[in-house]
Amino acid sequence: MKIKFFTFCIFIALIFFMQGISIAQIQTPGNYSIVSGNTIMQTLPSTITDMSPMVPILSQSFDAVTFPPAGWTRIIGTGTFNWERATNGTYPTCTPHTGAGMIFYNSYTATSGFYATLITPVVNLTGNTGFHAVKMWMYHDPGYTSDPDRVEILVNTTPSLTGAALIGTVNRYNAVASWTEHAFAIPAIYSTTTNYILFKAVSSFGNNIYVDDISVIQDAKDVGVTAIISPEVGMLPGSIIPQITIKNYGNYTQTNIPVSYKIGTSGTVNTINVPSLAAGATTNVSFPLWTGALGTYNFIFYTELLEDDILGNDTIKRDLSVVSKLNKAYCLKDNNQPSSFILENPIGGFTNMGNTVPWLTRAGVYFSTSETAYKWLVLGSDKRLYSMDTLTGVANFIGATGAPDDFLSGLTYDKSTHTLYASGLSGTYPNFNFKLYTINQTNGSATLVATSTRTGFFTDIACNTSGQLFAIEFRPDSTGKFYSLNKTTAELTLIGTNLGAKISSSPQDIEFTDNNILYFTASKGNDGVLDGLYTINTTTGKATLVSSFKLTNTPVGGLGIKTAFGASIHETTNTKNEINIFPNPIKEFISVVSKNNETIKTVKVISLSGQLVYSETVNHIATTINTTDMSAGFYFVQVLTNKGLFTQKIVVTK
Repeated sequence: MKIKFFTFCIFIALIFFMQGISIAQIQTPGNYSIVSGNTIMQTLPSTITDMSPMVPILSQSFDAVTFPPAGWTRIIGTGTFNWERATNGTYPTCTPHTGAGMIFYNSYTATSGFYATLITPVVNLTGNTGFHAVKMWMYHDPGYTSDPDRVEILVNTTPSLTGAALIGTVNRYNAVASWTEHAFAIPAIYSTTTNYILFKAVSSFGNNIYVDDISVIQDAKDVGVTAIISPEVGMLPGSIIPQITIKNYGNYTQTNIPVSYKIGTSGTVNTINVPSLAAGATTNVSFPLWTGALGTYNFIFYTELLEDDILGNDTIKRDLSVVSKLNKAYCLKDNNQPSSFILENPIGGFTNMGNTVPWLTRAGVYFSTSETAYKWLVLGSDKRLYSMDTLTGVANFIGATGAPDDFLSGLTYDKSTHTLYASGLSGTYPNFNFKLYTINQTNGSATLVATSTRTGFFTDIACNTSGQLFAIEFRPDSTGKFYSLNKTTAELTLIGTNLGAKISSSPQDIEFTDNNILYFTASKGNDGVLDGLYTINTTTGKATLVSSFKLTNTPVGGLGIKTAFGASIHETTNTKNEINIFPNPIKEFISVVSKNNETIKTVKVISLSGQLVYSETVNHIATTINTTDMSAGFYFVQVLTNKGLFTQKIVVTK
């Protein structure tokens, strides 16, 4: 009788066990918020019934007191700090995502650049075809905005950083304090029984890094946005149909996929439901007609697949400028085909003009010599100066420069002195000697100004409206760097660290607009990853993508952006003294007050590089601006009323 009863108990236990498997709970998207420029992340977990039999290959919550857990290893790279376990956090204050424990790296104390690595036990990835993924939760906080404390996620067939492949990077900083889940696909080449996942914590001397609930899953569900078809980046006032392309990256057909867009983080959500999408398939999703008036709009498109395991490709953004006029920029596509493109909408493509020229262009500039006369000048690879016709694309020979250098790499025009400058390089790659010349606009002859003591591969120069010269450099590691250039001594001073991305050694160009926005045409070559039109912040030296070019791997040289005879952004004098902006200099807050009770429509703050850093619709006689998040330096405050535009220069100090 005891034996029968015991057998019956086992049978009942097995029934409950199988039911437990069939109604296992998994975390699924519940409350979403925008936390980065290219991702919609989960901020609050919710649960639904998971009817799939999938079980994580590895799962670790760090709740046990023993650390590291069995089979895990941790290694100090540089410094004295390592991954540790914690039950509560400081700098920032936080508690574990789930359970009793979490792990952290003391980047609050560790010197910038110090790092340590936490390594999983051996992971069997047999059968991985690119749909296995690593998932982890990180606590983000708004402290130390500019310090990129981070975790780099790598995979290797040995428990070592040597030879490991980087599959993802997550920065600690975010404007919103929250636990956020991150997931990264594991490349299909890792499909054997012996693999390791490595979590490399890198300090930037900001706040501490907190991580919890690490797992490795198989057959990840993943539907993401691959491209924006419409809108492009610039248009005249009118109507468009917003349209994107999505893809099912997973192994199985997915159904009932919500695809949405909104304008700004608080905009109205417009959702289309995609009934079904087969594994590996793509489809275009079109939304209702949208009409835009003058202004700038931040379109945010995203997918919301239920139980999506990899959120990093769910969201894509595009800033659309609706302008009253679209401006042409001129260039030599492929360095020998005279072409034009719309500066506000480079993704719209190139328009060829005339035939190709028999030489390659190095650099160009388009400027006014009077209120009504303009020139588009380019330097050829033959070290000759040419004038280009902006209607026909015909090149007219002006004269030989006579410069003895290997080649002339840059060309720009200084409005403040009406001087044409060129840069020359001679010597051996990559440490060329850099020289600065003035160029005679009538006969093309070059006169040496000075030779810099700094050597490098400087691909172009540009001049802003106040007469300051700048230069960009390509290095053998494909790192682009940005410099200010002394037009008397030719000495170069590095601004920031680098452009923030790799560039190609193919010829490319930089030019300023009248409002001191510096544009950079970056061509994607075998040694670079930039491809498109960028702006460069002349204070930080960072490049920001405006839009990709429609044609990839296309060198774009000889850039000419039409500029007027005089500067257009400058400090203006309000003779009636109608607007009062104080204090100046500023540390935290600035007041903008209309003295005669005139309604202030809008207030904008623009950096010296021409970038909009603050914008507000006021419709009142006064407003206050918080400048604590602005970097120290000079800015322009533009105040619009019914009586016109008032501009004043301010200084932000820290």
